[in-house]
Amino acid sequence: MANMKPINSLINGRLAFFQEFMKHPLQIGSIIPSSRFLERRILEAAAIASAKIIVELGSGTGGTTRAILRAMPQHAKLLSIEINPNFHSLVSSIEDDRLIAHLGNAFWLKEITSMYGLGAVGADLSAMPFGAESNRG
Repeated sequence: MANMKPINSLINGRLAFFQEFMKHPLQIGSIIPSSRFLERRILEAAAIASAKIIVELGSGTGGTTRAILRAMPQHAKLLSIEINPNFHSLVSSIEDDRLIAHLGNAFWLKEITSMYGLGAVGADLSAMPFGAESNRG
């Protein structure tokens, strides 16, 4: 039964993602979270392994967040900004001292990075749908 936990977690994450998409279709860019194959491509393209400050805009259920944490250096910081309170709650439950989970709008990125005393961003990843930045809520 120990093997069921990752499967149940995966299913619950996908279900939560779909439910939130149905509630907020303009805020969430897909009906399912990113696949592990897409996560791998994103990490390669963003040069995560050499970044000191990483910003993730739209962390969703945290799948890509976890992949970033696995790939980034031990001394790096990951600021994950999520506007959806339910998704933010899921990401906030990830136990890693390098992660800063912020509930808020990515429009205020400069103010948010300043709030946490973060310097220049070395890598940024966005899972926000097109047009989402115009909603400054």
